[in-house]
Amino acid sequence: MNGLPTIRLHLGLQCLFVLALSLLLNGCSDGKTEMKRPAPDRIVATCGEKTVTARELLIAYQETHNFEDILFPPQDTRPSDVLKAVCRELAFERHYAAAARENQLDQDERFLKYHEENLQNELFQKVIKEEVLKKILFTEQDIRQHYDENKQSLFMTKESNAYAVRGLYVNIDGRTEAQAWERAEQAHRKLKQGESFETVAKEYSDAEFAKRGQENRITPGSAAPEIEQRLSQLKNGEYTEPFLLNNKIFLFYLIDFIEPEYVPYEKAKDLVIQHMTTIRRNRDIYFLTNELLGKHGCLINPALLTDVQNANPATIILSVPGMYELSLSDFMQLANDNKKWTMEDKQTYLNYLANKAALFAEAKSRGWTETDVAPAVQYWDNKYLTELLIHSKIEEQPLTEQQMEDFYLQNHDKSFFQSPQILDLYHLFVRAEFDPGFTHYQTLANFERARMRIETARMELLAGKPFDQVVTSFQQDPALGAAGHLGFLALDQLDARSSSIVLELEPGEISKPEQIYNHPLERYGYEIFFVRDIIPPRKLDFSEARIVIKKQFTDGRYKQIKDEMDEQFEKNHALQFDENNLDEILAYLRKLAKRPDLQVDITVYEDADTQSLQ
Repeated sequence: MNGLPTIRLHLGLQCLFVLALSLLLNGCSDGKTEMKRPAPDRIVATCGEKTVTARELLIAYQETHNFEDILFPPQDTRPSDVLKAVCRELAFERHYAAAARENQLDQDERFLKYHEENLQNELFQKVIKEEVLKKILFTEQDIRQHYDENKQSLFMTKESNAYAVRGLYVNIDGRTEAQAWERAEQAHRKLKQGESFETVAKEYSDAEFAKRGQENRITPGSAAPEIEQRLSQLKNGEYTEPFLLNNKIFLFYLIDFIEPEYVPYEKAKDLVIQHMTTIRRNRDIYFLTNELLGKHGCLINPALLTDVQNANPATIILSVPGMYELSLSDFMQLANDNKKWTMEDKQTYLNYLANKAALFAEAKSRGWTETDVAPAVQYWDNKYLTELLIHSKIEEQPLTEQQMEDFYLQNHDKSFFQSPQILDLYHLFVRAEFDPGFTHYQTLANFERARMRIETARMELLAGKPFDQVVTSFQQDPALGAAGHLGFLALDQLDARSSSIVLELEPGEISKPEQIYNHPLERYGYEIFFVRDIIPPRKLDFSEARIVIKKQFTDGRYKQIKDEMDEQFEKNHALQFDENNLDEILAYLRKLAKRPDLQVDITVYEDADTQSLQ
């Protein structure tokens, strides 16, 4: 009962846990669409006496590709070429996996551990498929009702439901308030005298000259209530009285109100189903995982994360009685391996692991075994056994000490023989309150408050105030955000976005606030990074470089052997394709690609029971 291994998620079927897991398949049906599935045993390719069936191809495709690959294949590639490449890879790995088994590599400890992880992956995902995806069902009446209830917010055409206006404003900054009001009143008097709004705006507005008096569109909910209230009282061709808002005095002229228009139901139907599926899927996974956490007695101790340095590393942070335990030290290693540096990221990741453990416990409680997920397990086992076979060939000719010394002398000036630059890195995230029901203006206002709060913190840091003092309020109230010391990290330990931000920072510098709008993780607000110090890179001596040398050698030999095996397989086992059967599979995948509500259908090919495919 050691730490639960890292889970591999399907590209075609990924589990979405609230705030943590992303599920790409949308599984629902309108109850009327019939899917014509390709027969599972239909042969799509032959390789000598061996064959590739539709079932094998569809399992391999949904495990490693997105449906968009069929609609938008790589440049200069036909969709059928995508399927043929999957067939070749599948046949290649199946052939060399058999060779690996002949060499008893399926008894290797590395494979046995991988196989167990692989089995767990498939079992916990089967729970999601059976208890959520396959149970989402919408009638035509459901779809129509959702469209009617949400068309005003979701299905309105882009150019409709808007005030077409011209505006001007006079800044109070740089003037006395009386002077600003006098300027605004002068503009108002000229409008009353019949001068065009464009002419008056050119003379009196403090906006950029090129933008003065330009026509703009304001949709309901996108502007301050003070502006919308006044616009709603105007008729076409009328203008407001001057009014004060946010240290500016405004005047607006209403050109026209463009009445709302809606995307017709039939055109919007697929989007309606997708929206319904997302809501239903997220809700059902949330309820399912919460139910299973209680059912299986899952114990979580997130309080350990608040003081990791003083906690006993052997303390259990997550457990499912009789099945699974995860110590604090093992969790921290997993979190670091998955680039979870902030307290918030670690807490989210802990919830992710707990949900995963609960789902696996449910699969085991139902008596599900490898037999129930055998086709998908075998696909991944073959892939890993092929990798092991290549590594076994590398191990047949181990790297000698002389080869290592020669490689170091020949390449000592290369960048891979330098230690990475290490950053002593701190992070502050300020949360912006967000809800899908908020108006656009409310959302903007909340983000602006978060921006001002983080700007205040940044100015205090720039003025020399210690980081720990600046972020105390954020550490004490998670609702405000999250802050803390990320550690001594190399750039490649950060995600691409964070790495690009801190890359330009010198010791003692603080990044500018960056907006965060991450809907899948429900993370909204602003963040800054503070680099307290930088440990510069240095040249590795030979003793330090040994690990690098072995990796460079292994990577090079792996590619060389893989290329030789590819060439040999292509020469001796060239595939012959049945174009008609490939076309049938292609048509099936195209239909799924255009109908995200039906994409769960492809997972039936993973079922061990072939009756489900009839």
